[in-house]
Amino acid sequence: MNCKISLLVSGPIFGLTLEGLPAAVRLKENSPAGTDVFCFEIDLSTGASIAPGFPLILNSNPLTPDFMVSMVNSTHTKITVTGSPNLDFESPSNHFVLQLLVVDNSKDFDLQTLTIILTDVDEPPVFLDETMNLFITFVH
Repeated sequence: MNCKISLLVSGPIFGLTLEGLPAAVRLKENSPAGTDVFCFEIDLSTGASIAPGFPLILNSNPLTPDFMVSMVNSTHTKITVTGSPNLDFESPSNHFVLQLLVVDNSKDFDLQTLTIILTDVDEPPVFLDETMNLFITFVH
């Protein structure tokens, strides 16, 4: 026997959603502290507010203190670079997956991911030993 059940929901939507997530963004390596990486909006049900201590980066892969989440206003959030340590494309991991958690005062929550992919930037050469002398001979 086949049964087909349809459910029609009308009226206000309850809960909390993170608009614009999940997402993937590109970020130049060596971006300075305070660089905006991504912004997203938090949709709350009527009368709800974000619980203290949220939003937060619940987990990152790899584990890193390179990014922080902060509120711009009551519904807009941004991810920024902390600058500690410096983001380097040539490091073993040049992409990061952040799990972002938001909880409201009625205990509704949403957990979404943001993938940050570092892009390579042409960097001038760096000489680590300043006491070394380098002689270049041109032959004509």
